[in-house]
Amino acid sequence: MGTTVTWVDRRRGIASVNDLYATRIDADGTVGHPEGFAVATAISNDDASGNPVTAAPGLGNFSVGYERFVADDPYWSSRTFIRHVTPK
Repeated sequence: MGTTVTWVDRRRGIASVNDLYATRIDADGTVGHPEGFAVATAISNDDASGNPVTAAPGLGNFSVGYERFVADDPYWSSRTFIRHVTPK
């Protein structure tokens, strides 16, 4: 049994735009994707949003909930999104 780790990352260096990355860590400590892989891009442009929460339903799949500001009518507000991921 392993675990999944998610984090907010600014590696693209685009004016503080945050992306959401993840990796799998196996029970023996092996990291499945050492550089991580993008789960969602451009999720926020500040440190106050994006905060990912990971849930692993099993069989190598997992879900990530995260916050993203949506600048669309009618609300212009932060919204919660969920991404279901099956790493390769």
